[in-house]
Amino acid sequence: MQLRVVASFVVATAFFCGHARADEHSASVRLKDSEVFVLHRGRAGVSLDERSQRASHALNSALDDDSQPRVEQRGNLSVVYLGNVSVVEIDSDDARAAGDGSARDQAIRLSTRVREALQRERRRQRIASSVFSISLVVLFGLLTVFLTRRVAQLSNRIRTILSEQPERVPAVKIYSLELLSPSSFRNALTVLSGGFKWLAQLTLLYAWLVVSLSLFQSTQALTSRLTGALLVPLSQFATRLFGSLPVVAAVAVVGLAVVLSLRFTRLFFASVASGEIRTGWIAADTARTVGRLVQTGIVLATLVFVAPVLTGDDSGALSLAGWMLTAMLGLSAVPVLATILAGTAFSLIHGAKIGDWLEVGGAGGRVEALTPLDVRLRADEATVLRVPYLLTLVRVVRVRAERLVRATCAAPWSVDTDGLVAHLKSALVQVGTSPTVELLPGSGGLDVVLTVTSADPDAQTRLLNFGSDAVAAFVQKSENAP
Repeated sequence: MQLRVVASFVVATAFFCGHARADEHSASVRLKDSEVFVLHRGRAGVSLDERSQRASHALNSALDDDSQPRVEQRGNLSVVYLGNVSVVEIDSDDARAAGDGSARDQAIRLSTRVREALQRERRRQRIASSVFSISLVVLFGLLTVFLTRRVAQLSNRIRTILSEQPERVPAVKIYSLELLSPSSFRNALTVLSGGFKWLAQLTLLYAWLVVSLSLFQSTQALTSRLTGALLVPLSQFATRLFGSLPVVAAVAVVGLAVVLSLRFTRLFFASVASGEIRTGWIAADTARTVGRLVQTGIVLATLVFVAPVLTGDDSGALSLAGWMLTAMLGLSAVPVLATILAGTAFSLIHGAKIGDWLEVGGAGGRVEALTPLDVRLRADEATVLRVPYLLTLVRVVRVRAERLVRATCAAPWSVDTDGLVAHLKSALVQVGTSPTVELLPGSGGLDVVLTVTSADPDAQTRLLNFGSDAVAAFVQKSENAP
């Protein structure tokens, strides 16, 4: 019994010692944490462990590129390459130690294992990278949403403060000169806060989009295009801007001078309109309109004459804008110029004077004033007609020193009509010339229509009063006759 136990112990010891010696004469070549193949011996002064470490380093170095293993014959050696890097060299002794028929057979077998290991590891890395990239996209998206909401809250808070506490906004001044009133400055800050909100939100969204596209290999080309489409124009603009700093400074000075001139002009004409300043060359009623014209002239003169001097380019953007505005103003002034020319033609052709009776179409009155743009007619004591000269080109115009005056009065049915007509014609010569009398049936008697030609401004009133008195006198005389 004791002899059997001792024999079993000896056999077990021999087995474990032999297995340990076999493990001592082999080394694993690993890709990351996985075993790819096993080497059984060192060669040419290189130990087994060093040889396996070199092969493992070559495999891990080639993991990030797309190189595939291949076998090349170099003398009596079969070499497994990854790209230009030698992974392992196999000779006939290595083949016998591994139990293969030849060195090339073992090299092909090892090449197949290397290819399979690289495919597995690269697939695992792609999956891990995709999962990590998707996680980053979600994380950055949540961060973008948070920052976007914070920007909106900040903008709304600023606008609330500006609306609820307007007294906290001061005026913009240069010493004692006020450039912007508190209300104007508050409105500008309100607009800027809204613009800042949209600009910041779009910037955050653009940054998230660029970062998200750059995380995936298939969309990295879109990232470069998207970035170039935005940054290249900005960089070119910045280069041009810094290269023209002297011109920018001069433009800023001229711009400040123009702003001050416009403000002074507005304040001056506003004071004239309110009556604080009285001048003989402009009426208070037209001061604001003249002020706008002067401000427009200042801007146009600056763009047309000053801008080319500052930029050194007669065909620059500012000069071109000035000429375009001038052309627009010229086109808009065509009706005014046409009216002035029509007024000149009217004065030469018709020769109307102050006090003449003028009829244009169906409207008429005595000429009270001849302005550059229209003729003013006094129709009666409470009505003044302004007739543009352009209207005289398409309407019938009658000019005469005397006008036709008409008035209507009443007479009874029983009156002697022939005698009344003769009496009125002889009496109306005291009011005007060419008197006419027409009797028409009315609601309670006869309507007596009287017409004379007179240059007297009050001829119609005199005709009505004189005709009524003449009719009443004739009727009374007829009734008292035997």
